[in-house]
Amino acid sequence: MMNIRYLKELLDETEEMMVIGKTAEMDGVICHVMGIVREGTTMRLLVLQYDEDFCRRLQEAEAAADQQDFLQYMDENGEDCLSCLPEVSETNRMRLLCSNSIEAANPFQGVRKISLGESEFEVNSWSSHQLSSHEWKSILLIYEFLHRGWQPDGIDLQSIESLFLVSMELDGEYSAIPLFGENPTLQFIIGPENKSFPVEQPITLIVGNHSLNKIKFQNGVTGQEHWAHINRVYLMDVWAEMEKDLAKQESHVPLNPKRLTSMKAALEKSLLKTCPKGMCYPVIEYECEEYLTLQFFTKAYLDAVPEDDGSNSVNISIHPDLPAGKSGSKLKAAMIEEPFPKDTVRIDAELLLYIQDFTSRDVVMK
Repeated sequence: MMNIRYLKELLDETEEMMVIGKTAEMDGVICHVMGIVREGTTMRLLVLQYDEDFCRRLQEAEAAADQQDFLQYMDENGEDCLSCLPEVSETNRMRLLCSNSIEAANPFQGVRKISLGESEFEVNSWSSHQLSSHEWKSILLIYEFLHRGWQPDGIDLQSIESLFLVSMELDGEYSAIPLFGENPTLQFIIGPENKSFPVEQPITLIVGNHSLNKIKFQNGVTGQEHWAHINRVYLMDVWAEMEKDLAKQESHVPLNPKRLTSMKAALEKSLLKTCPKGMCYPVIEYECEEYLTLQFFTKAYLDAVPEDDGSNSVNISIHPDLPAGKSGSKLKAAMIEEPFPKDTVRIDAELLLYIQDFTSRDVVMK
């Protein structure tokens, strides 16, 4: 129950505060570092974030939901409005791209260390939550920072519900917030980490083609252009590969014959559900930028409704025979885990997404 005592208890939790008041735009997100709070012996750095793209997508989703609710209401009152709308089911594409979920970006997700002036802190943990006008603790914290001179330039006219509060707990125990000097430089050390980005670019794969197929593709969010060279496409007999893997495992760690038979039977049972005997998986050997990994699927699979959660899949390791491709870059391999006959020549596929590795990066706010 909301009462004055409850508000006083919330205020008493914070024993000390210090305004930092630095701002930066990171990955398209406006990040306002309000400052540091101390609760007991724990210090936390607080950042307010505004993600304009998230707010836009959320508004679009809410508008679509309102339209659906209206049509549902009309249908229930004798107006046949829903019959003309196609029934939308979740597809493999939607599941892989998480296109049915709307999440705000958090540039601090991989933060490891924070430097403030001459002091450096490890980040023990972090949390992020969307603000609400009914969530009084965060509202009071914002009020206290405003009262101490914090200036929320650029987000002062945004609704409270469009803001996210990120809290980073700093390693150590503190009886007081240290003195950092006047206007200290703030540095975040983030990563390493990896993120996936949509592409959705159709591509025709020719099995047995050893010529260099050059393609360009774009990040579906930012439009940034990348490149790839398809060196060759071949069909892998996954049943034969499974036998090789079992033999290799047996040579390294001899297994009880009964256990080996049981393991083989379990693997065959799982593999039968995804790739019948006599069928193969396509493998694409390619070159691209060093920090990217590509993922290919067939269009038929992407547009289909998911059949299960993928728990029956069998892990098959794939490695290119050569360290480098025809253009001199590192050779990589990707498998399309869909069964194809051994005489397949052409595969209509999509470069659905890529995964990008990020090394540690520094973000400096002066």
